[in-house]
Amino acid sequence: MGDMELYRLIQRRLYEGLLLDGLFGMLVLWAIFPVLVLAMDRPELEENAHIFYILSIGAYFNVLAMSSYYKLYITHGDHYLLITMAVGAIINLSLNVIFIPYFELLAATVASLIAYASVLALREYFSRSVVGLQVI
Repeated sequence: MGDMELYRLIQRRLYEGLLLDGLFGMLVLWAIFPVLVLAMDRPELEENAHIFYILSIGAYFNVLAMSSYYKLYITHGDHYLLITMAVGAIINLSLNVIFIPYFELLAATVASLIAYASVLALREYFSRSVVGLQVI
């Protein structure tokens, strides 16, 4: 097996691990969250449970973005990593400034989700088109 074939195998295993383990972890948290909320007896947590679920999807996007992070990092694409984080921060800040006055906590949550998704999309774009490495 050549170096590139070995790399693709390792990268595929990393991506599958992130995909499946991240999804499994998120679903486990979703399953135990209601129990934890009831055990803490804090009504405000129950009222804002949807915030937790939305943020956990954003965290899952962040986990998936680690595969592209790895590809960019090993090919010395650090500047692309900086660009993706800067764009994500700008998107998050902009959406927060625009929508928080109207939608409060929900706006901040959705802005974070959109920022995580944009970082994932940009990292995948840079790792595939600029660096030229693909998972499969």
